[in-house]
Amino acid sequence: MRAGGELVEAARSGTLGRLAAGVVHEVRNPLGVVALGVAFLRKHPAADDPELAEVLADMSDAVARAGAAVAGLLDLATPRDAVTCRRALVEPLHRALALVRMQKCCGGVDIVVDLGADLPEVEVDEVGTTHVLVNVLLDLLDAPPGAESIRIHTFALGALDPGAPGDGAPRRAWVVCEVESVPVRVPRGVPHPAPGHGPWHPLARNPGFTVSRQLVEDHGGWLRVTKGRGGGARVTVAYPAAE
Repeated sequence: MRAGGELVEAARSGTLGRLAAGVVHEVRNPLGVVALGVAFLRKHPAADDPELAEVLADMSDAVARAGAAVAGLLDLATPRDAVTCRRALVEPLHRALALVRMQKCCGGVDIVVDLGADLPEVEVDEVGTTHVLVNVLLDLLDAPPGAESIRIHTFALGALDPGAPGDGAPRRAWVVCEVESVPVRVPRGVPHPAPGHGPWHPLARNPGFTVSRQLVEDHGGWLRVTKGRGGGARVTVAYPAAE
């Protein structure tokens, strides 16, 4: 039954992706018309009025933000072959954060980002990795009892560090993105488990994570969903460092 449910979910996601691509195209056309209208009005003598100039500037900014969100959604929704190349993991992470924030999905949740310095590059497909990170963020935002904050931490993990894969796994360095939902304020001094360690969180059974885990494993990485501090969920996504 579980495998059948995953197939249904995958088919549903594919259908929604195709529909979203059509909706995106329909939205881009009126956005273009509005942008042209703003440009036309800026040439009108009345545009010298400071109040009107401010309104036009706000309209232009809103169109630009909507256009960027639409372009990002189109990238995710359009079927395409994976294109793997070396890149910093922060690139798809920034794209995922921008998409989630533009869709106002985070509400009043505080998103705290702590990016490690001088991390190795990874060999991944940017769109596929963005899809994984968007899915992680949305699922953590939606998970009960509700997050007060989402904490994102990227760092490098040595082959012998706690949390690195063992049991015959290749000895290599990893680049890790850890995303944790914190439903309550966690006091200072609460121990932080090793990456990917700790009891499994029920969120791991979400069909979306099955797809995300496969996308990560296709690039030699791993994805784990465990319980975080304060009773929230912690998702650890790791990719091998490019050689």
